[in-house]
Amino acid sequence: MKTTIDLTRDRFDMVDFCESDIFFDPSWQQRGANIVFPVWGATLLPRELARNGVEIDFSHLKDDIGIYIAGYAWLALEQVCFGSLEVWLYEPNQDHTLRHFGKKVILSEEWGEKRQDAYDYMMCGVLAWPDSFHDLTLQAMGRVHLSFNESDCISGNDYVKDPRRHWRRAHPNPPQTPDL
Repeated sequence: MKTTIDLTRDRFDMVDFCESDIFFDPSWQQRGANIVFPVWGATLLPRELARNGVEIDFSHLKDDIGIYIAGYAWLALEQVCFGSLEVWLYEPNQDHTLRHFGKKVILSEEWGEKRQDAYDYMMCGVLAWPDSFHDLTLQAMGRVHLSFNESDCISGNDYVKDPRRHWRRAHPNPPQTPDL
């Protein structure tokens, strides 16, 4: 069953992106733009869901720490006005960051215009391309929501026991952006 959760403003804390692969393309760079991008492996935080009144029955997963979405979810932000991306490139086929003359290779970019009346949505995780760790901040004035299939959800404990089985790299590229 497809589920959509409202993550606007403080509700964004209901999801953790640290274990996720994010397919973010900063080429939109248009003030006031609505953007949608896929995320593999976002983690829903049951205590935060309950605190915010989100009622999804995950009791069969027997996990109150985290619910890992072992599939593509879609993060949508309305009226994005500013973005900041900092990327630590990985060494090809390695799990550590690329170094040049002993220093980590870090790329950063900002675009758009910061606004006092917008909200900062911050996430970190693995950027799908270029293969890297990243800090991403998107500032938006509109609604934010995450759509996913409940059938893709597994307990955080199951993910931790065998993460390679559930990683995106074991699965095909994301499908086309759905109509949300």
